[in-house]
Amino acid sequence: MTEDDYDSVIEHYSNAIHLNPADAEAYFDRAEIYLKSGTSSCSAEKLRLAYADFKKGLELNPDSERAQLVKYILGEYS
Repeated sequence: MTEDDYDSVIEHYSNAIHLNPADAEAYFDRAEIYLKSGTSSCSAEKLRLAYADFKKGLELNPDSERAQLVKYILGEYS
């Protein structure tokens, strides 16, 4: 996948979030793409954006299976 492909996928999820800001899965998905796209450039900005999306997904749906994994990864698991 090229950087342009990542940007296109990020735009897709951003549009989905714009249409439905309560869609936790879209935030989780976009966060993962930010992480994948940041690996080539080690972008601190992409890490910050991914973290913000993970946190928003957790806020919207804290009890989902995916949220439990994110909590574990972020060190917030209880």
